[in-house]
Amino acid sequence: MTASLVLLAAGLATPPSPVPDGKTFDALTYTFGGGGGFGAGGSLAIKADGKVTYFYSSAPHTGSGGRVVKKDWTITKDEKTELFAKLVAAGLLDMPAAHAVVLGGGGFQVSSGKWTLSLGGANVPDKVLDALRPLLAKADDKTWPPSPVKAAKPEPVVFQSFGYTLVPKANGRPISLYVTRAGGVQYRRVAAADAPDGKYYAVEKDWKLTAKEAESLFDALAADGLFDLDDAGAAMYPSHTVTAHAGRWSATFAPKELPAKVTKHLLPLLKKADADYWK
Repeated sequence: MTASLVLLAAGLATPPSPVPDGKTFDALTYTFGGGGGFGAGGSLAIKADGKVTYFYSSAPHTGSGGRVVKKDWTITKDEKTELFAKLVAAGLLDMPAAHAVVLGGGGFQVSSGKWTLSLGGANVPDKVLDALRPLLAKADDKTWPPSPVKAAKPEPVVFQSFGYTLVPKANGRPISLYVTRAGGVQYRRVAAADAPDGKYYAVEKDWKLTAKEAESLFDALAADGLFDLDDAGAAMYPSHTVTAHAGRWSATFAPKELPAKVTKHLLPLLKKADADYWK
């Protein structure tokens, strides 16, 4: 390409926009409280060159100013870029615009070159303050103590699985049914000690319930008193044992007998697995 064509192409290139892009800024001032002029408050300013200035006065209307804090330091270009990106992601530029930073209510003024934008500070998003808090606390940790760590919302405790074990008589062979809320069903009946085939289980079956079937079963058992079973307190036969698991919690019940309103939900599963025994 000839020199004249290069110059022509350069001349035709789109010039940079003279107005801000609305997504970035190069300097910021945060005014809080009364701004240090009308009641307790102050400001934090971050200049385009990375210089940080902080001021706070607890009683500006008095001669002494009360507790006064003045600090300044410099952050690196990368630190400023990272901070401003966090502020944008936290919604700083989505705050309502204001004609000016309101004294007594606080607010932000951001700059992009010669352009400035004032943002109302009546309701500063928590995420915006969280991004600024390390600088605020560095300058004045009495006014800006570290933000308390918010406890994670606890996961709801859900009835997840249950087991039923029957020992029909003293020294009898146990029968067990185990069901999970995900739909897994496991049935085992231990064979007699003198079983001719030598197998440990006389019956051993596994299958799956649909999600809807499992949900209905667990809800019905809870509604019909599975968790209200009485404990017999002493070994007796037939022996009934019910275990239930909810999250990290578990409970074991050993009722004298299984109530009919609970049994009716278990019998279809028991009969499906071992019809000869549960006639």
